[in-house]
Amino acid sequence: MGCALNSALIGGGQEPSARAKFTLALGPCPAVTAQPQAADRREVPAMPALRRIDPDPATARLLAPEPPPEPASAPVMPAPLPVFPASPLPRPEGGRAEPPAARPPVERPAAPRVQAAEPRSLARMREADGVLIAAAQRNDIDPLLLHAVAWVESRHRPEAVSPAGARGLMQVMPQTAARFGVQAESHLHDPALNVAAGAAYLKWLQGEFGNDLSLVLAAYNAGEGAVRRHGSRVPPYPETTAYVREVLAAYRELSAGRAPDGARR
Repeated sequence: MGCALNSALIGGGQEPSARAKFTLALGPCPAVTAQPQAADRREVPAMPALRRIDPDPATARLLAPEPPPEPASAPVMPAPLPVFPASPLPRPEGGRAEPPAARPPVERPAAPRVQAAEPRSLARMREADGVLIAAAQRNDIDPLLLHAVAWVESRHRPEAVSPAGARGLMQVMPQTAARFGVQAESHLHDPALNVAAGAAYLKWLQGEFGNDLSLVLAAYNAGEGAVRRHGSRVPPYPETTAYVREVLAAYRELSAGRAPDGARR
């Protein structure tokens, strides 16, 4: 820096200032040599080539990535019935209701006797049948699916209250019911209002999770947030996995004209 300042002041013809005089006193600039120092010319040893070591075949098999599992076929939401007749609920002795007298008799195989359901449970199912059919028709849901949910949730008991605060026939939480137009907790013990909220929630969940019935039921039990947090899979909660299994089993039994078993309550 001193050499540059010195030459600039001298070339301009100005009287050197105190700083310039100080710079001039530094003496001439040393010649800059372009020759590298001896240390810079040292040879850098080359890295030896890495030898490839073939792994032991057994070790290679252990380290190989596992192939992705085959996707399991998930149950789908049932298509709505084109016409909503009275649900073919089983009688206490295991038979279906008789067809109307105006129709010609239809031969049907004898249904197996029902062992799991007591007569009062089946009576409650028939009492709720009209309410469930109406809600199913409004929401394009198979009424037997609503029956299966109500069976597992409360055994069709309108007065049921869970420890978590879910109420009524379909065990709807008050905050969930409020989302679908039922504001008062006491109204959840009215079967028509309870089923209206529960069926609307199931229909909304179908829009969120498509036709994957297992996810719809898991979200009905554990909440849609829990299903999303687990990557749109059934959360690994023992209660939720048991719930999905029991509702699907009850739905299969009802669809076959038999009373379901394996209900939680």
